[in-house]
Amino acid sequence: MNIARSLFTWSILLGVGMQTVPAGADEVFSGVAGYSSVAIPADRDLYVSVPFAAEAPVLGAVSLIGSLDQDGNQRIAMEGVSGLTVDSLSEAHSVRLLEGANAGLRYDVVSNEVDSILVAFGGEAPTPGVMAALEVAWTLDTLFPPATQSTLHESTGKFATERGSELLVVSPRSQSGLPSAAKIYFLENGVWIEAGGEYRAAGGDRIPADAGLVIRNPASVSSKTWELSGVGYHGSVVTRLQPDAGTTGSAAAGLLIPGGATLSGLGLGDSEVRPSSDLTEANRKDILHVFGLTRPNAPAPAASYFRSGGSWRATDSGNAVSDDAAIPAGSVLVIENVDPADAGRNDWDQTGGTSAN
Repeated sequence: MNIARSLFTWSILLGVGMQTVPAGADEVFSGVAGYSSVAIPADRDLYVSVPFAAEAPVLGAVSLIGSLDQDGNQRIAMEGVSGLTVDSLSEAHSVRLLEGANAGLRYDVVSNEVDSILVAFGGEAPTPGVMAALEVAWTLDTLFPPATQSTLHESTGKFATERGSELLVVSPRSQSGLPSAAKIYFLENGVWIEAGGEYRAAGGDRIPADAGLVIRNPASVSSKTWELSGVGYHGSVVTRLQPDAGTTGSAAAGLLIPGGATLSGLGLGDSEVRPSSDLTEANRKDILHVFGLTRPNAPAPAASYFRSGGSWRATDSGNAVSDDAAIPAGSVLVIENVDPADAGRNDWDQTGGTSAN
């Protein structure tokens, strides 16, 4: 793929070791596992997933210290993790369980002592002895470092007419059939700012591993390029897709399968995307939308699919069987509940999917 030299390029080559945790635990990762590059022209929204992983995790067995506190946090120790600087993990680290009932889910580190970590498990303490991964979480400053990034145009002020590029974090749950922004950010004078309210500095805001992002360029700017390589995850990374029973709306997530996938290789089935009883539009329950490059005022998906009879079908004329349809690396996926959602929906283990490459 040739990219015009006049385009600016942001490039990440991931895979450096974690610096804040001393050696001693095994570090296992897949190396460079995926690559994608796409131009972001003026007056367009580019829907993209977060890069797969920033650094290799530190792996170790979990032991519990005390019990859950009133906020649902649990203090743990991890095999091979010791000699920490107090609170060195509190701003941008998480613990991902690799075993047990909640395997694949990530939990933020609240604080740490020399040999222990307080984790926001939400009232569900892990089983002692399960393996976990201690990982660096993405923040705005690490995903797009203000001093070195070249993907987004800076703003000259806080008003909408003064904005350069905007970065939207897509809501994991929207009451509309299309994704909506949970947060909107922009760069001003080398600082990440959250739009609205007090326009606070937001460079330390965490970006969820499975978030969908929208890079929005106004009509007045030149084209830029999103270009990245990624390190695959060790073990499962789960996206929680459980809506409230009886509601409609949509759940959005960035694709974490290196190299992209086919529809049948996503690891999504009838539990996550409820099948239709036939091919008619009136009897559809869930629709899977795939988003890429769109106009800001018309965020139409690149393609949409539903499940019927154990297969994926396109929503366009003819409802062709689409199990082998390609889902590009970096896509944002939206599961729309057009029929009120059921209770007890399954989580989606993204890394249980199959790479298209």
